[in-house]
Amino acid sequence: IEKKFYNENLVVYALDVGKGFAMKAGRPGSYLFARARGAGSFYDVPLSVMKTDVEQGYIYLAIKIISSKTKTLIGENEKFILRGPYRNGLHGLSSITGKKGKKQKILIIAKGIGIAPGILVSQSLGERASVDMVIDMEKISKEFIRDFIDEQPHADAPNGEEKENAGVQYVSLTDKDADRKLEKLMQKKKYDSVILLVSDYYIEHFGNLIKKVLPGADLAVSNNFHICCGEGLCGSCSIDTSGGDSIKMCKCQLKGEEFLNNVFR
Repeated sequence: IEKKFYNENLVVYALDVGKGFAMKAGRPGSYLFARARGAGSFYDVPLSVMKTDVEQGYIYLAIKIISSKTKTLIGENEKFILRGPYRNGLHGLSSITGKKGKKQKILIIAKGIGIAPGILVSQSLGERASVDMVIDMEKISKEFIRDFIDEQPHADAPNGEEKENAGVQYVSLTDKDADRKLEKLMQKKKYDSVILLVSDYYIEHFGNLIKKVLPGADLAVSNNFHICCGEGLCGSCSIDTSGGDSIKMCKCQLKGEEFLNNVFR
């Protein structure tokens, strides 16, 4: 339906997939394998679903152009071959989505294109959660943010609460004072859950910070493993746990703390 470049290495596709498929793809943590027509199956690229419009039957995919697979994909202007949806794009998410009762407070910390699955989380949980975002703008643009993220402070923010501590903040995670800014924000807002959509280095670094500042908060993290088949067959995403078991990260779900303990032990 639409193909829009936000910079030379970032493009967003809006795809007409029908209402049924769009509804299935709207669950947080969903991803698809996509390839251009005429390309072999080894050109499948796993892509997080960024946004859905069930009424129109549309889904939105953000693609960061890296190498031959993604270059082949963005050369397609009419139809994609899609496989999915798969559910394991985020680890630890079930602890957050399964919470009942009070309207929970969620913080999403994302760097670059990592914000894509965060947009779907915000869309899905926005009615029963207050979602704040801290975004590192590396390799994405303000226009991209304007098109897909509501930057306004939450209407239900308590009276007197500082506006900059609600909605969206922009922080470079490489800055030396990033830890201090995030710690101050988490101490002030007392989030029930935190979602890290960053590289493994930052998952380990900020995951340990979150455990220190918010020991009772649930943690979810992006699945950054090299996923080739998505079916648990090829073994490219396998890890050995601290207990000596081998698990396949495209299928097995770990809680956030389990992820930290097993992947970064």
